[in-house]
Amino acid sequence: MDASDRSWAIDGAALDAGAGRDFPRVLFVPQDGVTAAGTGSVIAESLAGEGWTTTVHGTEIDTAPASTRPLLWVPARFRLTVRRFSRLLLKLRSCDVVHIPCGSSGRILRQAIPTLILARFFGKRPLLHFVSAEIEPLLERYRRWLIPVLRLADTAVVGSRYLQKVLGRIGVPVRMVTQPVALDGITHRVRRKPQPKILVNTSLEPDLNVQLAIKAFRLVKQKYPRCELVVVGDGSERVDLERWVARNRLYGVEFKGAAGKDEVLRMYQECDLFLHTPLVDESPPALVRAFAAGLPVVTTDADGILHMVRDRVNALLVPMGDHVGLADAVIELIENQQLCESLSAQGQAEAEKYVWARVRQDWVNLYKGMVT
Repeated sequence: MDASDRSWAIDGAALDAGAGRDFPRVLFVPQDGVTAAGTGSVIAESLAGEGWTTTVHGTEIDTAPASTRPLLWVPARFRLTVRRFSRLLLKLRSCDVVHIPCGSSGRILRQAIPTLILARFFGKRPLLHFVSAEIEPLLERYRRWLIPVLRLADTAVVGSRYLQKVLGRIGVPVRMVTQPVALDGITHRVRRKPQPKILVNTSLEPDLNVQLAIKAFRLVKQKYPRCELVVVGDGSERVDLERWVARNRLYGVEFKGAAGKDEVLRMYQECDLFLHTPLVDESPPALVRAFAAGLPVVTTDADGILHMVRDRVNALLVPMGDHVGLADAVIELIENQQLCESLSAQGQAEAEKYVWARVRQDWVNLYKGMVT
């Protein structure tokens, strides 16, 4: 991503080195169990390049289905869990801070909570980093035992005031810190006249409400028969969504599934508009990447993303559940070239708010504050 003004990109590593400060040793424990991809790896790689001791734990592939239950008694998952946590015990010895992302509800129970308990048992400083809003339904279901466990964390990190309020109400120490987003491979291009090819990039789970996006697309297609919808992502709702599309004979919808990085980046470059229709979300990196690519954004006014968007400044905002309003917003962007170009051009400045150089000092202060 190119930018003309990078006056904010201060050499923080040089400043820290010059001050002679000691760096805490940080262990990152990705939730997905596949790679270190995501926010954790952006922070880990960036800090490692500055001389910090950072370790990323967890490279095993977890192929068992997601669930809101721990399911540790499933043999394959049990063996994987035993291997993962036996290795985690070894790595806990040589760290000061344990950074634990909290995403899907099932993996919060299976991975984040056990890691939190182990970290606290061995006298480490655990940090819970909430990268989705799925903790709220868990609190409703397991409130009695989950709240005391969450309070074991030194701090919880969130990206929105919505989750800050949710966790603050139950007595968990909360810090609001912007999560960095890797924008490598994304080129900003101003869209002036959409074709349109619409991109949805999110998990296919109930809270993300992708069916609403498909319903809006059906209305858009009635006026623009050649428009297309590309759905990138996977989840428990995928089969039902595909059946709904087939049952309604809605053509032009393509489900990409959990696409690889190169395929996802290609979709950001090829598509013309970005459609996001959650009921609740938490600072989605997909939205930042849409800004970075220059995709005009149409989104619902869901909790957890309102701090990222301003209506008719960097996106078009539509009330949750209003598929007619979403369709009208998409059609307006297709027909209003000036508005489309304005939102697209604004995206580059919006995306730069989430690059590592902008948010670095907040994370450095957070880690150092945990061990002093």
